[in-house]
Amino acid sequence: MKRFKLFLAMAALACAIGLTVKYGSTYRPVVEPVREIEEIWALEDAREESEKPLVTRLFCNGIPMAYDAENNVFYGSLGLENGEEWPEIELTASDEAVKGLSLCFADDYGFDDCDAAIREGYSYQIFAYTDTAYSYAEVVFTGLPLVNVTADQTIEREDVPAQIEIALAAEGLQTNGRIHKRGGASILNDKVGYKLEFTRTTDGKKKIYREIPGMETDSQVILLPMNALDTTMMRDRLSWALYARLTRRDEPFSARKTQYCELFLNGEYRGVYLMLEPFSVRQEVVKAGEEHLTTDSVYRTAVISLSHGRPCMEDPYSAATGFELYYPMDGEPDFSPLADYFALLGETDDAAFMRRAAQIIDLDSALRYDVVLQLFGLTDNVINNMYTWAQNSRGHTRYRFDFWDLDVSWGLKRDEIGEMHENWVFFPLVDRLLRVDEEGGVRKRYGEIYREVRELSLIHI
Repeated sequence: MKRFKLFLAMAALACAIGLTVKYGSTYRPVVEPVREIEEIWALEDAREESEKPLVTRLFCNGIPMAYDAENNVFYGSLGLENGEEWPEIELTASDEAVKGLSLCFADDYGFDDCDAAIREGYSYQIFAYTDTAYSYAEVVFTGLPLVNVTADQTIEREDVPAQIEIALAAEGLQTNGRIHKRGGASILNDKVGYKLEFTRTTDGKKKIYREIPGMETDSQVILLPMNALDTTMMRDRLSWALYARLTRRDEPFSARKTQYCELFLNGEYRGVYLMLEPFSVRQEVVKAGEEHLTTDSVYRTAVISLSHGRPCMEDPYSAATGFELYYPMDGEPDFSPLADYFALLGETDDAAFMRRAAQIIDLDSALRYDVVLQLFGLTDNVINNMYTWAQNSRGHTRYRFDFWDLDVSWGLKRDEIGEMHENWVFFPLVDRLLRVDEEGGVRKRYGEIYREVRELSLIHI
């Protein structure tokens, strides 16, 4: 392992990392500074190697460390802003540790730069011992938030109770919660997505947490596996980051906040995920004004076979797809607000189509939606993953369109199963608006929106 620090600086840092955890008795397990290798060998010679790890619970600066039981590795989050210098680090054991246990570093992380250790995933050995036994464990410091979930029941599509810990540098969240698998066809992959909810304790009482580390959300997060469709694991994150340049947080269906994290599930390391703040459709409707809560309906286009139990009706103009009802006006399942929209799609006379579209389509919403489709190379946001919002104003319904998901983006391919995703898609409604626009007003506005979106997308890159 490459050494970067001078000896005196290393010695000073090593002295700074030893700590004690108090347990209300004279027993005080210690994570000591680095011992010389000869001392550790002498401790080994006087003891038997334990068949099981002597310590399975550590804390980094008071925040629980995630533990990969299969590989006997602890993970501690330090954030990504430290540069070469290490922050102050205190490692402590829990009161569940073996009585009479002592611990020390067998490797001195102070020899390395902090940013290099995080970037390269360096591991450091900790030596644990009692009067009669010893064992080793490894510690890895990461810059990402750590999500550690423990569930007694098998995790499937239905919610199961779970203990959830989220750690990011000096921030931590420990709570009861719920977890379930999420996704459509992706749920069949080896690495699946999950949804975590923090709104209830095990006694059934609601308890909302308003600052999930790194997210600023209040009750739930989605964990996206990403690499099923994108081995770079960057496309979804890039899409939401760019979309955030185009929307304000106070707009309905604005960009979702995202954050990479590392997931541990029942003591097993599951890899890097994208932690995504999900939409609360009700909250998005509220952004348009309180009156919309009882007058508007929000639907999502979806592949029928992948629907999730919400009220759903088949799309009369697209085989195998349909509309899921996400938010009904007055709380009653109803697809009648889509009647005018369906009638427009079925209109065969171009002149009548344009007249009716001018009355019921929120043109800027539709054109902006299509521009983003083109610029981001989105391939899953027309027959699937598109919100259609029936907005009622003075008894007149207008339709606007918003994004539900951005995970299939930037021209993805899935040739191995015969599906092609490299071609940019056209929103059929906008395609027709542009084709039959004899007066040129729609095309002019499309060009204006394209330039606005493109400038906002590129200005910060």
